[in-house]
Amino acid sequence: MRPAFALLILFIIYSKSSWAQSTSTSGRLEGMGNVQVAIADLFSQNQGNLALLENHEVGMYSKQPFHLKELSQYYLNGAFVSKWGNFGLKTHYSGYNDFNKTQIGFGYGKKLWDNFSAGIQVNMHQYSITNYGTSTFFTVEMGFSTKLSESFDLGFHLFNPSNTNINTDNGLSIATKPLLNLGLCYHTDDYLISTEVSKEGTNVAPNLKVGAEYTLYKALYLRAGINTNPHLFTAGFGTVWSNIKLDISYTYHQLLGSTPGISISYIFKKNEE
Repeated sequence: MRPAFALLILFIIYSKSSWAQSTSTSGRLEGMGNVQVAIADLFSQNQGNLALLENHEVGMYSKQPFHLKELSQYYLNGAFVSKWGNFGLKTHYSGYNDFNKTQIGFGYGKKLWDNFSAGIQVNMHQYSITNYGTSTFFTVEMGFSTKLSESFDLGFHLFNPSNTNINTDNGLSIATKPLLNLGLCYHTDDYLISTEVSKEGTNVAPNLKVGAEYTLYKALYLRAGINTNPHLFTAGFGTVWSNIKLDISYTYHQLLGSTPGISISYIFKKNEE
């Protein structure tokens, strides 16, 4: 059955008509069902959370959906903290020689009030397909984060506010649909619980995500999560050594199988500057 599923996936993803999306995730976020818009993290999709980072940071994440090397995905993110606001770089590459997608995003986030931050990001997308050539286009996304109380945070993110259809000279048709995310996070010193609703376009059912993170020891974290569309179960763990964070994720789809992932990041503490 695996070859049949592989062909099905490749047909859907590598078809002549493609959907362009914003993408950012990590071993930590993926292990919690990819809830992220209400969580301050280097890999958060919400540019409002970029403003909440207190140190420069760089990190990378890699995963292989359903153990198919043709679907391999790689992420490399960085954040620069300054008194004028925080600047972010997000890069993503997926695919193989005959079909691959690249995204490079430059973001900016700023704390506007004590409990409210917002940000914006401009992306360059590039699709490369054998026999169709290479196509490049741009999108915009934005988000905000607000602290409702000491333990509750609310996040909102919007990618590509309007539908965009791109028909290139080489015959490739690319469509971008709006993607809206709204999330709520409850956190204490020992655990974190977050829920998020993601809605893409008008004809796709919303995806409800729920994730949790528990601090087993001071530097060891256990995670689990679930998605409704598509139905996914996730788990993971992470640890911290001084300035280095290591996170492992595992996602399971009932029909297509499992997806392992690993991320590592380095935090430049202020006293190192």
